[in-house]
Amino acid sequence: MEEVLRLLRPYADEQMAAFSRRLIPTASSQILGLKTPQIREVARLVSKDPDLAKAFLDELPHQAYEEYQVHSFLLAKLTSLDEAFSRLDSLLEYADSWAVTDSIKIPLFSKNLERVHEKILCYLASDREYTRRYAIVTLMCLFLEDSFQEEDLHRIAALEDDRYYVNMARAWYFCEALIKQYDSAVALLEQRRLCSWVANKTIQKAIESFRIAEERKSYLRTLKIR
Repeated sequence: MEEVLRLLRPYADEQMAAFSRRLIPTASSQILGLKTPQIREVARLVSKDPDLAKAFLDELPHQAYEEYQVHSFLLAKLTSLDEAFSRLDSLLEYADSWAVTDSIKIPLFSKNLERVHEKILCYLASDREYTRRYAIVTLMCLFLEDSFQEEDLHRIAALEDDRYYVNMARAWYFCEALIKQYDSAVALLEQRRLCSWVANKTIQKAIESFRIAEERKSYLRTLKIR
């Protein structure tokens, strides 16, 4: 939307754009080169005009990667769960990078975990790479502590998917699971329930973590698949 692009363009930086293109090579839209605080400021300005915000959320696809980031940040301000689901469905249809899906954080979801969990499992079953990545990251963020369901570990372990950004999300998820639900997560590694790439990447991430005890890291090293 041209009105939103006019707010974004003054912050455009070609050096930053070149860096972002290397970091998010799958993004098919134009990258202007903004930093996250600048994008958040544009989202704040757009949110102050409800008509503009609605028109912008209605308009997909966007021209620039940063517009998708603004879109993600606007979703965080929604107060209706049904609208949030509908808007999220629309955005995920066009999401083509980890940077967009990983930036979607909707506070409303933490107050409606049962319905959100059902919705996220639908996303997990999607064939779209970044919809599936969003599901895994959201299960990691919302469902690894008080609302943990062990079956989620098995669902994610059982995925047959050779796409890089899905499997990186799986490794990230299982590393966090080793931090928050160690007994359940380590059992999957012991039983060789993860494909070798995800298992080894999980162990690598866990060994690099400051939140896992050294004795556990030593044991995890023995579980690497050679």
